[in-house]
Amino acid sequence: MNQRPTIREQMDACRADSDDLHLSEHAADLAELHAGLRENAEARGDCERIQHDDRLIRSAMHDVALPAGLEAKLLASVQAVEGLSLAGVRRAIEEGSSTEEKPVTVPAPANRRLFIKVASGVVAASVVAGAFAFLNWPPKEQATTKDQLATQVEEWLRAVDVTAMTKPTKPMSPPGGVLGTVAGSSSILSRQGKMTAYSLKLRGISATLLAIPTSQQYPVNALPFTKISGMSGGWQVGAWQRGGVLYVIAVLEDSGARLDQFAPPQPVG
Repeated sequence: MNQRPTIREQMDACRADSDDLHLSEHAADLAELHAGLRENAEARGDCERIQHDDRLIRSAMHDVALPAGLEAKLLASVQAVEGLSLAGVRRAIEEGSSTEEKPVTVPAPANRRLFIKVASGVVAASVVAGAFAFLNWPPKEQATTKDQLATQVEEWLRAVDVTAMTKPTKPMSPPGGVLGTVAGSSSILSRQGKMTAYSLKLRGISATLLAIPTSQQYPVNALPFTKISGMSGGWQVGAWQRGGVLYVIAVLEDSGARLDQFAPPQPVG
């Protein structure tokens, strides 16, 4: 008798940002999940976390194409190794026997077999090491898509703790060219390295600003910032890049704040 999948297994079966949950052909298999999401807040939270983790995994994975002809080159190298050591030993014996002044002692059969094995091993190890280095050579850095950036921004914002920020000793303008004053700041470690988070205040409204030093090019413009869509958690987010730094500014939708309130006025003409 087949056992029905648990509600957690049904959550794992739904791909992130897909229509799996709403497809009619999956309705019977995901009936418990449908009921759980409708009636249980804890189940909704678990499902959202699983979907978020799936997005992180998806954003970290890249397709890498193997160089053309690599398989044939490796096979040819292995075939060359099989004959190389024997040919070397044979050549050494022949050269030694033709030299009258310096008689050559041919290794005993057991020692000769050992020599051949060692020589074969050295050459084979060189081939394997070369292939390993070739396959692990750092690939050209791939551009980040807007979906991947949205997933990264969600991860960064979850790591921000405004209550743990250090307040400045004197009034401080935020970096990146946005308006407002810095109410607090803290350092955050992420997969992209160290970044700085700022809490901004402007005429009674609040925003969170992230400054991420990076050499990577993101799909955003300079100020005015590019709005990042597909965000969860009730955030409105904008991003821009300049001077080797990616800046991200975020406001909560239910706070009454707007992103454009923090953008500096643009010159006319």
